[in-house]
Amino acid sequence: MKYSLFTFLLSAGTIVNAFSSTGYAPQAVQCPASNSSFLREGNDISEDEKQWVELRQVKTDEALKHYLERVGMKDLDIDSLFGDKKNKSINLGLAFAGGSYRAMLTGAGQLAALDNRTTHATDYGLGGLLQGATYISALSGGSWLLTSLISQNMTTVEDIIDENNAHLWNLTYYNQLINYTALSSIADLALPLLSGKYDEAFAYLNYWNGTDGIGAEIAAKEAAGFRTTLTDVWSRALARQMFPEKADNYLAGFAFSDLQDWDVFSNQDMPFPIVVAVGRKPGTTVYNMNSTVVEFNPFEMGSFDTSLNTFTNLKYIGTSVDNGYPTNSTCITGFDNSAFVMGTSSSLFNNFINTLTCDTCVSTLSSFYKSALNTVLENLSEQGMDIAQYSPNPFYNSQYATSGNITKNDTLYLMDGGLGGEVIPLSSLMTKERALDVVMAFDYDTTTNVSWPAGLSLINSYERQFTSQGKSSLCPYVPDESTFIHLNLSAKPTFFGCDASNMTELAKDGVVPPLVIYMANRPFEFYSNTSTFKLYYEDAERNGMVANGFDIVSQNNGTIDTEWAACVGCALIRREQERQGVEQSDQCKKCFANYCWDGTTINDPDYTTAFVNFTNTGYTNDDTVFYNKLVTPVEYGVETNSSASSSASSLQAASSSASASALIISRRFLSFKTLPTPNPNALKFISPECEILPLAGKTVEFTSSLQAVHSPLALKMFKIPGVRSIMLGDDFLTVNKQEHLNWANLRPEIIEVLDQFLSTKKEPVVTKEYITKTQNEQELDDSEDLEIVSMIKELIDTRIRPAIQDDGGDIEFRAFDEETGRVFLKLQGACKTCSLSEDTLKHGIEAMLKHYIEEVNEVEQILDPEEEIALKEFEKLEQRLNSKKTDESPPPSL
Repeated sequence: MKYSLFTFLLSAGTIVNAFSSTGYAPQAVQCPASNSSFLREGNDISEDEKQWVELRQVKTDEALKHYLERVGMKDLDIDSLFGDKKNKSINLGLAFAGGSYRAMLTGAGQLAALDNRTTHATDYGLGGLLQGATYISALSGGSWLLTSLISQNMTTVEDIIDENNAHLWNLTYYNQLINYTALSSIADLALPLLSGKYDEAFAYLNYWNGTDGIGAEIAAKEAAGFRTTLTDVWSRALARQMFPEKADNYLAGFAFSDLQDWDVFSNQDMPFPIVVAVGRKPGTTVYNMNSTVVEFNPFEMGSFDTSLNTFTNLKYIGTSVDNGYPTNSTCITGFDNSAFVMGTSSSLFNNFINTLTCDTCVSTLSSFYKSALNTVLENLSEQGMDIAQYSPNPFYNSQYATSGNITKNDTLYLMDGGLGGEVIPLSSLMTKERALDVVMAFDYDTTTNVSWPAGLSLINSYERQFTSQGKSSLCPYVPDESTFIHLNLSAKPTFFGCDASNMTELAKDGVVPPLVIYMANRPFEFYSNTSTFKLYYEDAERNGMVANGFDIVSQNNGTIDTEWAACVGCALIRREQERQGVEQSDQCKKCFANYCWDGTTINDPDYTTAFVNFTNTGYTNDDTVFYNKLVTPVEYGVETNSSASSSASSLQAASSSASASALIISRRFLSFKTLPTPNPNALKFISPECEILPLAGKTVEFTSSLQAVHSPLALKMFKIPGVRSIMLGDDFLTVNKQEHLNWANLRPEIIEVLDQFLSTKKEPVVTKEYITKTQNEQELDDSEDLEIVSMIKELIDTRIRPAIQDDGGDIEFRAFDEETGRVFLKLQGACKTCSLSEDTLKHGIEAMLKHYIEEVNEVEQILDPEEEIALKEFEKLEQRLNSKKTDESPPPSL
């Protein structure tokens, strides 16, 4: 039986009987009169694309000439590169990687720095290269950026940020896809899904209800006879953030093939867009480098990979076909909905199965949550609900394909374009059929051991060209991950494939790999390696991510290398110079010596522990957090104090002169240090620049947002998914996280909230009423103390608390029982949930108190009433989930 989202919602009684018609539903039309097959072999680009590219390159030639003239290229005859009709146009491609909102926002800043319409892009950035690019490819979060801009006629990033539209790129807490204000824990979603109460689960989605809501759009597609999955919901939810609100209900009827008729594309005023997804074998959750890479462009959908080797007319992909021929006179349009294409490229649900619930994964949930989610996600996956379903299969019985997994099934299953290992969408872009000269590859990976890009995607692209699927793929030589880190290749821009004569063995049909300008995500004024599953960004965070992306491309507003823009020019012209036999200028030779990988490799199995932070052009093992200031390297850096100071001054000047730009953050940022604690799930954040808790010598702990009503700072911290408790001290804050989360992803979010809150000083850390109440209670307690109690408190305050606070925790005296000699204490912060907490109590605190105060016989930790209630509810939840796991009845139909 085939399942769909609407049928399981109907079975749960969650959708009303009647909906208004929406534009999301595909439409039936008369098939083209030609009665020819929609398919063609994947051995070349289409004739439509060839004609479009030829016209586009008339404009790219002019744009690149203007760029080369502007950036100060020396000893270069620009006219000779473009003036002769026998010369080929320089074929430039841009590739924006995946990585959810992290990729979208960082990529937005990078694209803005390439756009000559952006303020200061021609002063500090590489403005003009967007206009000079022939192709632009994207996947996952990068596709959100690309599709969002396309939906607005390729407007500028700056215009979107400045417009401050209520919905467009509004990623704030209250406008995120899931209504977390109503969600107290993951159990709120897990339990309804386990018990088949899907109406309760979908109640937590924003924009679900109403005649124009997501539920209505899903129902309309179902009513038209097409299956829907979670990807449909995901797609239309993303549309609420990426597409204009008042344009046909967030462009509900906008098909990707409609772009053919839009002036911005038909007049070649933008690069040729490509959105990438990968195929999944029916009935499995397996994906790897051999997974079929499928592309969407305005004319076609298909793949150069051996398994598929087919392209089809995108406009009619909802049509029932056999080897590309319609099975009747009725064809379908609108199935290629732009939001659905965007959602297909970022369908990450299967990733949750492999990374959150597998038995061997490092980042796992606790056992009972893992078991529960496994049940839910495996159920969804078995029914194909976790990814995009293209049914009927547009490649059914294709004569050009070699894989029956694709062509013999009535449904084509597609998922996130980066799950095959190529987070940067290069397999469809760097092909012998498209013969690119230069590719700018933007990497936002955080799945590496250093939680920043380390070249893994580029390595996978290199290796994939040698597989059976890579018959068309091209990629220059690249080193291993250890070399990327040790040679700073992902901390600064790096050129690969600088000499075509060294890559003859990689050439296919006479086409050598393009020169790749690799630019990895890294911090300049914002720690932009946020979690892939971070679902909301306040405006300051969003703008900080965008600004940092601009910094990456502009190389800190041109302060790191004044020749940077010219060096990019040298890379742009290299392949044409090689074709013409023109020797490089001294300027370009110097640039290549600085930016080209020279083939050196460093095999270091311990490289993952070598670096924890960044300098201007390299890595450092200094863990000081920096914003708008440059860190002097401790061991592996390349700069001196004087150069860092000079660059910082230049940056400040640049920020001042560019204050009108939305891409420059001019306010001062605070510095924080993080210290580990004995509890691996707790981290201590210290700010030497400002006071945090205005209660000298005291700490305050909050274990839930309900407790934190008197602390605006704690309330903001609890909005970060995964934060379990907050403890505030006079100059530090300790955060306890959920076990399955990684500090590398959570730490930057915490620091950004701290910085934004403490630097703006718009709200108090704790309310005045809370301070007064706490002080009064303390004075009352002290006045009623027995002598022994006073001795216990003094010993705790002078000998015990300082040591525990150093570890990010605290201890609070609660009571002393004179009859039994028992002292009741409450551990807080990092110490409370630490595996060594019992040892701390018995062998540390108890031993010291008994040594100095003979009336003390025992120490016992206590919980507050609300913590006891939470613990009991936690135990009940575990019993319910375990009960669900052992229930042998079949899961409810979806």
